[in-house]
Amino acid sequence: MMALGFVAFLSSCSPDESGTNGLETGQMDASFTITPIDGSANRFRLTANNNDGAIKHIWNTGGTDMVTGEYIDIFLPDIDTYTIRHTVTGIGGASVSAEQPLNVTTADPIAGNLIHGGKFKTLEDYNQFQILTISAGGTAWSYDATNQWATIQGGGWNQQGIFQAVQVEGGKTYEVNMRVKGLGSINTWFELYVSQTAPTQGNDYSADGKRMQINTWAGCGGSPYDGLFSAVQCAANETSGRFITFANSGTAYVVVKCGGENIGSVSIDDVEMRRTN
Repeated sequence: MMALGFVAFLSSCSPDESGTNGLETGQMDASFTITPIDGSANRFRLTANNNDGAIKHIWNTGGTDMVTGEYIDIFLPDIDTYTIRHTVTGIGGASVSAEQPLNVTTADPIAGNLIHGGKFKTLEDYNQFQILTISAGGTAWSYDATNQWATIQGGGWNQQGIFQAVQVEGGKTYEVNMRVKGLGSINTWFELYVSQTAPTQGNDYSADGKRMQINTWAGCGGSPYDGLFSAVQCAANETSGRFITFANSGTAYVVVKCGGENIGSVSIDDVEMRRTN
């Protein structure tokens, strides 16, 4: 009798077949709406459509999970297509999720990244940049779809650049940086320029001086490296480094060029240019 009673007690405390202590996931709703805040192109409110049975809402905009209530206000300063994920957790740990794409087409004028496609997620991103032909051949930029990088390889003392035009305001300061990864080069230079002087095909580029550089003669780039350009560079800046203030509003050009005897492979990712004031 005692054994039978114990079994009955266990049965009465066991969760149901869904493993959710009485709450079926089918009863939960993770759908949500996305609403611009005050017509902003970069601020949005995410709102759960139904709060029934929910004890926790988890929102993810492509980064870290955020645990909050049935709505959340977010700020997305960069042009991109974001995957918004909403997970509702109920009694006993039951959870359901829903996703929606959110396409941000305008960068925030201050916090936004002026560079388009700088994460190189797709070939379309890579094609936001233009190739600057300097030497006849032997060195070339290409898109590495596997690692989602823009990569330059070659040598023979040839060089090639990659660049993008951006719109800037006079009197404002901007910061430029990117991730740079190299496998180790021989007699190679890798340089960043930012200027309102336009590059021209078939010609070298050095307008307004190097902002940052990796240079094997100066002691870096000969062995593997991976980090922010501002951190891995080793040669003294000819100008103000990664911070640039423009005298006039208009078009500026962010140019990266590389050349040398044997480049091996140098890649860039997370290219950014943001206003700081």
